[in-house]
Amino acid sequence: MTSTDTQNSSSKDNGSEYQGPTLTLESVFVTKEAYRQIAEEFYPCHSKHLNLILHILGAGVQMWGVVQLLRFFHLQIIVYIFCFYVAITCPIMTGLLHTLWFGSFLTVPLPTIPPDFYVVLPLQDVDPTLVSCVIAMACGVVKDIGHHVCNEPPFMGNYIKSKPYLFFFHATWHLPLLIDAYSPFSTVKQQQNKLHKKL
Repeated sequence: MTSTDTQNSSSKDNGSEYQGPTLTLESVFVTKEAYRQIAEEFYPCHSKHLNLILHILGAGVQMWGVVQLLRFFHLQIIVYIFCFYVAITCPIMTGLLHTLWFGSFLTVPLPTIPPDFYVVLPLQDVDPTLVSCVIAMACGVVKDIGHHVCNEPPFMGNYIKSKPYLFFFHATWHLPLLIDAYSPFSTVKQQQNKLHKKL
């Protein structure tokens, strides 16, 4: 258990306010210590392989939908800015793998919705690309299913009441954390113990 885990665990036991990671310009952009502290708390909530796999599938398809939606409205610049942000706030190899993953989201179009689907719902006047994007984004619910099936509490429960602004880092570093769960290039120490846990 790390110092951050110990600090937050004792805070919960004593009923005191959740401390969370140390957020400074240096810890976010230079040492990347903020990312590593978030990782220390993220992985205990995603310690089982099934939960991680469902998160990778759910979050992956969800972000594929988001990126394709931005592409549909010619807003790819937002994707470029986001990838740059991740690259400068996460470990180098993690940021590179994340950029490659997002590159595939941007270049590979979503599957076309079968025509029979439009008979079920009144979507004849809606662009098929938009329908595909919405369905893909809705796949994010798979992440919640993973927590329920594996009986692991969501990471959001750690901070949402006392430090809701941490949701920004949770959301923007979500895919990098999932990449680090299985990446052989990961510099996050906690993944070494995590990967030996059983379903």
